Amino acid sequence: MGNLLKVKTRYDLQLLYNVSRMYFLEGKKQEEIAGEVKVSRSSISLILSEAKECGIVEITVRNPLSNDERLSAQFLDSFGVKECYAIPTSLMNSELLTQLAAERAVGVFNSLLNDTSCVGIAWGRTCYHFMRAYRSKKHPLDAHIVPLLGGTNRYQKRFHLNEMVRDFAEKIPATPHFIHAPVLAETKEDYNLFIRSSSLKTIVETWKHIDIAVVSVGGPPGKSGQDRTGTLPGHDFSGLVISDLAVGDICGRYFTIDGEFIEDDIAKRSISISPMSMSKAGEVLCIVAGLEKRRSIIGALRTGLIDILVLDEKTAEAVLSMRSQST
Repeated sequence: MGNLLKVKTRYDLQLLYNVSRMYFLEGKKQEEIAGEVKVSRSSISLILSEAKECGIVEITVRNPLSNDERLSAQFLDSFGVKECYAIPTSLMNSELLTQLAAERAVGVFNSLLNDTSCVGIAWGRTCYHFMRAYRSKKHPLDAHIVPLLGGTNRYQKRFHLNEMVRDFAEKIPATPHFIHAPVLAETKEDYNLFIRSSSLKTIVETWKHIDIAVVSVGGPPGKSGQDRTGTLPGHDFSGLVISDLAVGDICGRYFTIDGEFIEDDIAKRSISISPMSMSKAGEVLCIVAGLEKRRSIIGALRTGLIDILVLDEKTAEAVLSMRSQST
């Protein structure tokens, strides 16, 4: 405001503000703005420059690879995680925030990875972006990559975990392992058949010896499994009803806001790493972003499974605010 009082402007202050708002906040093109405010295209550039000079517009550049140390420290104190990375950003779009968090997690993951790591990974939008963004900084390893839950019949690439595991393992490079079963068996009898197969027995045994688990947090479920866009069901199980207590899931395992896993019929038919096996993992790296997941994140953190959390700054603030209101 001090700059506005000291600088004599060529253009009306209201015009400077209106043009700046349309360009920087509404994302309109300069030609479009010129038509709306009835000035020449070249004048828009001059108006924007003057808006910067007099302090109406301030440009801030944030490093997405940095960390908000204050927020991170609060997560360590409030939830007992070992590490937290709160990415400074003013983005609000959930898809872009997810990509940003996934890219930030690459460096965190590489700091954990060693020559003989057994890495478990989930499917879904966030883990898909993580594996796509992954860049190896190491020599060829004797590591292993294992799916943490069964497959789906959905067409989106982010649900085809065996394919993602293969591509991810080639990038590291490491040895991929595959799971040949759905994330949710149609009946308990089908579940027993899958779980007794020799290939799945090997996967289940491997889940007990994971060094690094890379997961995300699914948002609150809808009224039925068909309403879910992120996790269950893997196939079209019409009539599947998810508990009203569920606020989110990790690897298809639903939990309450208090961090208690829900042991219902769905849990008994889920072909995914169990909370017990995940608790034995060396490090559980959770990548999550978006304000719509704030209750889900609180519940996930209260499960006690998450060791390292990567999320965006705005979501971190919302989680801490919601937690303080509920205590």
